[in-house]
Amino acid sequence: MPQFQAVELPTASAIAAIAALAVAAGLAVWLIPRRQRAHWERSGVTGKDLAELENSSRSTLVQLLGGVALILTFVATWLQISDARDASERTLRLTAAQQETERFTRAVEQLGSPQPELRIGGIYGLEQAARDIPRRRATVAQLMLAYLTTDRRLRKGDEISDFAGRVEARAEAGLSSCDVVLRPPLPDAQAALSVLLSLPRGVRPPLDLTGVDLSGVRMNGADFTGVTLRDTSLAGAKLSDATFDRARITGGTDLRGACLRGARFDAAYIGGVEALGADLSGADLSNSERVPGNLAGALTDECTRFSEADNLPERC
Repeated sequence: MPQFQAVELPTASAIAAIAALAVAAGLAVWLIPRRQRAHWERSGVTGKDLAELENSSRSTLVQLLGGVALILTFVATWLQISDARDASERTLRLTAAQQETERFTRAVEQLGSPQPELRIGGIYGLEQAARDIPRRRATVAQLMLAYLTTDRRLRKGDEISDFAGRVEARAEAGLSSCDVVLRPPLPDAQAALSVLLSLPRGVRPPLDLTGVDLSGVRMNGADFTGVTLRDTSLAGAKLSDATFDRARITGGTDLRGACLRGARFDAAYIGGVEALGADLSGADLSNSERVPGNLAGALTDECTRFSEADNLPERC
């Protein structure tokens, strides 16, 4: 609700000062010509000439004081306008801050809605808040991570076994998972992960995505530096050219059918993952630490970089 500034009335001291200035001006207009008259009389000016000089002096003083008063009026008006403008700007800033807070609060509330379209609207509302208000970026990052780790747990049931069958069929046929959609992502998980990874790394909390269902997400070129993936599903995800430097990918993390072409795993630890049908063509795992055999069934080409410990030739 708009707030209005109260109009300040002149105080008693201000009125007294104005009255004193008016009296002083009147006395000056009357007395200064009188003093000049005595000087002119001593100089020999008399009669009509003396009266005209006194009246001319008085008129000059009136004009001079009138000019000063006009200038002071302009200054006072300018100060009043400046104060009104400052007050208006303060009101606008306050109103804008209130509206931003209301939008942010409403977006956070939408995250808990049972309707998926409202949840997605809340996610993108928070993304806009992070863009408009830099100080909220860390808060938005924490909210996105909390949303993923709390509400987007792994899908269970027949859908998992059906997906596994599709991956096995394509792997046996030698077809790349990068060329087909094996599994659609959860729309809100896709949105929340996109917002989280779009924020500067310096404002993000540690990326611990343990137990989160990110299957099918499309995040080509995303920066997962330092991420913890434990019992996480990235099955069927599109992650070409993604960065997993210093990542820990363990505990049955599902990479089946994931597209990881050109991905980088510098100083990453990979152990106990399921990678049947994952496409690691052109990926760089030369500096990663891996449990032997944990990428069994993954598709590679001659440009995939492995470490010397794998006893595989360096061919890139």
